[in-house]
Amino acid sequence: MTDAKSEDVSPVEIMTTARAFMRSRVLLAGVELGVFTLVSQGQRTAAAIAAAAHADPRGVDRLLNALCAMGLLVKRDNQFANSEAAARYLVEGAPEHLGGLRHTAHLYRSWATLTEAVRHGGSTLAPGSGNWSEAGRAAFIAAMHARGRAAAEQTVAALDLTDVARVLDVGGGSGLFSMALARAKPGLRATVFDLPEVVPLTKKYIAQEGMGDRLETFAGDYHTDELPGGCDLILLSAIVHSCSPAENESLLRKCAGAANPGGQVVVSDFLMNADRTAPPDGAFFALNMLVNTAAGDTYTEAEIAGWMTAAGLSEIARRAAPGIAGLLVGRKR
Repeated sequence: MTDAKSEDVSPVEIMTTARAFMRSRVLLAGVELGVFTLVSQGQRTAAAIAAAAHADPRGVDRLLNALCAMGLLVKRDNQFANSEAAARYLVEGAPEHLGGLRHTAHLYRSWATLTEAVRHGGSTLAPGSGNWSEAGRAAFIAAMHARGRAAAEQTVAALDLTDVARVLDVGGGSGLFSMALARAKPGLRATVFDLPEVVPLTKKYIAQEGMGDRLETFAGDYHTDELPGGCDLILLSAIVHSCSPAENESLLRKCAGAANPGGQVVVSDFLMNADRTAPPDGAFFALNMLVNTAAGDTYTEAEIAGWMTAAGLSEIARRAAPGIAGLLVGRKR
């Protein structure tokens, strides 16, 4: 179906969209160079910031001027200061720091390969690049942890935890969702299952939150390893979009096998409409999976529900969770 508004898009709007990467790249360069943090620490001239960032003075000066043009820095007498928004959101260590922007910088580079990925039908990135490097992995986990706080609380609020004592958080990253579940119900214990290279990061987040007595980790690969059993609730948050249809069907069978009778399997992810054009964020995220994975995608509600049914789950229902892309819950027969 053609969007009724598409005929109203002007040439100016098209060109603005085409050049939008310029503003994005200026912001991300500032983040990667630590400009906002350096300014907050008293480095106020372009020369001082350049020296601290190990960068060229002229290049830094022009970047700082552009950040001023964007309203993120303020320049007076050749000295720079953070705007209110930059001080609040872009200084490392600030309570509301947007730490996920370093992950966005990795995505910027992978999205530059979109044309090739479309031609190829999957990621053309070399192994070990982007999010698969050690630095990229840490930035990814940090981004998911920073972005996911509200989503974790909203997910937990939408779930029935009455008979839930044991949770398995598959691909749980920092353990943020497990922490939210544990906080929501006294006595609930959770296991965060993730790759061996991710688990050390998970342990750090658990320790930082002081939840070592409620959460544990289990290292493994959900594609090749069995999942720990005896669980009342198994969570797949932002997991199915990274897998192929065949991988998702296999994974959901493993989840059903690890669940206790009557236990819940919860899928939190984009639930696309039948023609895959909505929700809009999901349509864009399908391209994010195209450039970054071999076979990841965003899937329709019917596709995910079908895999859950094939895995032996029943009573499959969508839960209302404002702010969550989509939430499907099924129970083991």
